[in-house]
Parts: sequence; structure tokens; C-alpha cells
Amino acid sequence: MHRSNRYPITAQDAATQAAALVNCPRFMRDVGSHCDLRPPIAPAADPTPYPRGESRKRRRRIAALCAAAGCIGIGAAVLAGDDTPRRADPPMTMDRLWRAVCIVESGNDPRAVGDDGLAVGIAQIQPIMVRECNRILGRDVFTLADRTDPRLSRLMFDTFTRHYGPGKSAEWITRAWNGGPGWESKPPHVLARTAEYWRRVRAAL
Repeated sequence: MHRSNRYPITAQDAATQAAALVNCPRFMRDVGSHCDLRPPIAPAADPTPYPRGESRKRRRRIAALCAAAGCIGIGAAVLAGDDTPRRADPPMTMDRLWRAVCIVESGNDPRAVGDDGLAVGIAQIQPIMVRECNRILGRDVFTLADRTDPRLSRLMFDTFTRHYGPGKSAEWITRAWNGGPGWESKPPHVLARTAEYWRRVRAAL
């Protein structure tokens, strides 16, 4: 009997495997250890010593400047000496990155088609990416039709990032998804395109 070399991934298998990858501590450590996307937090207090009363005067000057600029709330907080640190951003995960990619690529539309029909699905996956994922896995796991299934698209994303992502930043992973794993050495227009793509993905995080 003829046996197909296509691994029979069902929709449930895809969802289970994708969830397993995201929840695997070793996988997240490999690709997420350098994914600190949080903006720098300003120090809670100015360490510079001021003479008695000078700190209060300085706060008043800052508050006046903020008020003049229309930043009444900030000025009031400065005047009141509100040094409460900002709420930390949620930790970076592949799930967050995947959701941001889908927002940028298709607006979360699994039926989206772009790039003259080459890019299909929620992540706008092109045929070359399908072939690359199958090459990584060493067998024909995915077909072009799988791009219309968000769960199988996610599994392709996980396959790609699991292979190329360990030790890389979220920016590197995102730009590789857009421009290929060798994006760093590609022509300037590709570097510019991947940089803009990363800017949009980061804004969607």
C-alpha cells in the first residue's frame, strides 16, 4: 500500500502542538530571553543632592513647564511628588508576537490574500515559507492550502521560529519572518522594509 510522506496533522493536533510550543519553558527561554520590549523606566527619584527646599522649587518649575505645555496631569503629579513607578508591560511571549504579526499582516483575517495572490491567510504566508517549514521538518508536513487555517499557520510560525529563533531577539525573529533568516546581509531596501515591519509589529504588541 502506498504511504504518503505527508504527516497527518489534524486541526486538533495543530492547536495542541502550537500550545505545547508556546508553553514549553525551554522553548520560551531560547527565543524569549532577549525579548525585553519594555520601554526604559525613569528612576523614581533624582539622586542628585539639592539644598533644603531646592527640590520643591525644582518640582514647581517642572510643573509650571508641564502646565505651559498643556500636560496638566503630569505637572500635577510632579508637583505632588508622585514617584509611583509605571505599570510594567506584560512579559514578551511568542503568543504576543504571533498576535501582533497577524494584526500587521492581515488585520486578523484568515481569508486575506495579498501580494498578487502569493500571500495567503492570517499571517500572509507565501509558498516559499511553506517550503522552508517542510525543509526544516524534513518531510512534507504543510501544504499551500494550510495557510488558510490559522492554527496551521501558527504551527508554521512556530516551526520557523523554533528553528531560527533560539538566542535571538524578538526584533530579529520578526524581521526574519518578513525578510528571511539572512535579512541582516540583504540589500538596504530589504533592511529598510524589515525595519518598518518590526516597527509596526512592535506597535501592535
